[in-house]
Amino acid sequence: MLFMAQEWASERLFRFFCDFGPELAVARHGRWHELHRKLLALRRLEIVPRLAGMTGGHARRTLPAERALRVGWTLGDASQLTLLANLDGAPLELDAEAEGRLLYATSEGVAGSRRSLPAWVAAWYLRERAKA
Repeated sequence: MLFMAQEWASERLFRFFCDFGPELAVARHGRWHELHRKLLALRRLEIVPRLAGMTGGHARRTLPAERALRVGWTLGDASQLTLLANLDGAPLELDAEAEGRLLYATSEGVAGSRRSLPAWVAAWYLRERAKA
């Protein structure tokens, strides 16, 4: 989900929170635009082709810790998409290893371990359906 104009870092979006100078505003715009281009491309290549046949209302949610979240979806091709989020300032040891291929994480520290999450991070994993 994106806020209107977030994908290209609109200068009008939440303008009252801060005031960037012209150089920083241009750099920020470029980084935000590139991030959203990458995320939209990832969605187009990895998620969208797997949606056909998916039914709604079947997400699975668990709370592995007080400030952590695990959400899983079975996609239309029977693969599994999982979101793991640590919403705390301390690292989190997971009760089970993250399954599948890491698609994206908000921190580079996620790639090193499949049983823990750094502080303040979200990570998405894709487990392919088993070939028959």
